[in-house]
Amino acid sequence: MAESFRVSALIPAWNAEASIGKVVEGIRRQEPPVLEVLVALDGCTDRTGGIAKKAGARVLDLGGHKGICAARNTLAKEAKGDVLWYVDSDSIPAEGCLGKLLRALEEHPEAGLVHGSNVLPPGWDDLSNTAYAILGRHHFLRTTNPRYTSHVTTANCLVRPGLLEKAGWFQHFRCG
Repeated sequence: MAESFRVSALIPAWNAEASIGKVVEGIRRQEPPVLEVLVALDGCTDRTGGIAKKAGARVLDLGGHKGICAARNTLAKEAKGDVLWYVDSDSIPAEGCLGKLLRALEEHPEAGLVHGSNVLPPGWDDLSNTAYAILGRHHFLRTTNPRYTSHVTTANCLVRPGLLEKAGWFQHFRCG
């Protein structure tokens, strides 16, 4: 049952004051509830940390701009959950998102991770929406097999913690 997972929500952030509060609130509204929300400040020079704390996150300061991989690895090592949920600092999870990801992980116990799509919010310019729709459709058509993915969307991704260590953690030359 999906409720039996203890989920740590992990958000790497770099100058995300415009969105971080909504992202943390979106995570806090999920069912089942998460164990914790952690935000890694990757050299932020704005109010990201204060906004994240006010929204209910525990904030970790990396002490400078170390990069997305360092932020993700630090978050994983600090997390207390038995499942890690990576969410980008500008990706507000839709209602029911976590439950769907957990069910997919539960239905595929052999999977080290599952990831979902990202839907652009209303108001994004038409070119961005069109490009995203085309790329998303292409990815969906290529990845209908649950045992294969052409890439991992870490903006919305559940990972079993042992997988990261086994894979050698996030590495700068592989992240983009």
